[in-house]
Amino acid sequence: MALTTQALFSGPVCAGVATLADTASHDSLDAELHALGQVTKKRRAEFLAGRLALRRAQAQMGIPPFALLPGKDRAPVWPKGFCGSISHAGDQAVAVLGSMSDWRALGVDLEIDAPFPKDLLETVLTRKEQMRLSAFQVPPRAAQLIFSAKECVYKAQYPLTGLLFGFDMLDVTLYQDQGRFDAVFQQNAGPIAAGTSVIGHFSIIGGMIVCAAGFRR
Repeated sequence: MALTTQALFSGPVCAGVATLADTASHDSLDAELHALGQVTKKRRAEFLAGRLALRRAQAQMGIPPFALLPGKDRAPVWPKGFCGSISHAGDQAVAVLGSMSDWRALGVDLEIDAPFPKDLLETVLTRKEQMRLSAFQVPPRAAQLIFSAKECVYKAQYPLTGLLFGFDMLDVTLYQDQGRFDAVFQQNAGPIAAGTSVIGHFSIIGGMIVCAAGFRR
């Protein structure tokens, strides 16, 4: 999967990608593996693929590898001066990494490019979003894009707010011909006021959907 960060972020971001197969010859930092603990073989491979993607993003930024460890809430704690996000789906993993001098937080989400389950539409999509689906040539793909957009914005906001919330917190408008989306907060989320709009971007590459968003300085 060839990922072009210029198409996903309106600012300087480094990215790395990896597959589960890549992890056969890759090991993580000892501290990271210790924090992971005893998990299934599949979970370990997913974890290693995500960390390998991060190592590649770190190399692209020209910095030595650093350990990314979980906090008390199990969310990753990025070292001072850095922000980023990791996601995996299928046999792929992606990591994005930025400087806190440019970004307050970043979010990325990776999904398989497959039809979104009909039985989850009312859970994930607002009524407005469901009404907009009819405007798209492939509504199930549009629904999957909306889901992924919400996931990446949620990841981006969490380091800023520490809040867990449902899918109805965000209303997403897709601009599929432009490869971007607009996610609007429907309620206050900590320091993020209701009505705040987050512009994100997406790419569909090699059978995968990648959505990305961030909060700029």
